[in-house]
Amino acid sequence: MSFVLKDKKDEPPQKPDNVIAVQIDAYGGGLPISGRPTRSEYFIKGTEPTSPSPIYAKVRISKHQSGKLANQAEIDKGDYDVKDYIVLKENDPISTDGKNRWQEGIDAWLRKTYAADKPEYYPPTETSDYKYSDSGSQTPTLTPTLTPVLIPTGVLPTVIVP
Repeated sequence: MSFVLKDKKDEPPQKPDNVIAVQIDAYGGGLPISGRPTRSEYFIKGTEPTSPSPIYAKVRISKHQSGKLANQAEIDKGDYDVKDYIVLKENDPISTDGKNRWQEGIDAWLRKTYAADKPEYYPPTETSDYKYSDSGSQTPTLTPTLTPVLIPTGVLPTVIVP
């Protein structure tokens, strides 16, 4: 190649007019996400990302069973918290035995690269088994409160036993 280019000046390539530079999310390649790193990429106009990357997931978490996914009843009642996670998922297009070796590799890489100190990479996998009472709403437990009673000095209270 150097022989073919020996009489040519060394100059940077020129960007075509239909190519644009766009700031994208550095992790997933979609539109930038607040608080996440970005990078610049070149795209042919019309092919640039138009939405955030699908690796960002808002996961519904049970308010009643910490660390578990909200079950359908909790979701139906809107009784859940939403937490952001980074979910890296891939199907294995060449598996003939139903085993997803691609996902196994991704999961192993995550465990090695992002230990437990990065909980945003480890969304819950268990679903809450919380059940509401038959009336459809959780009945609060009543806690009795003691009311102080002043007893005059020298007077013993009378106790009546049935």
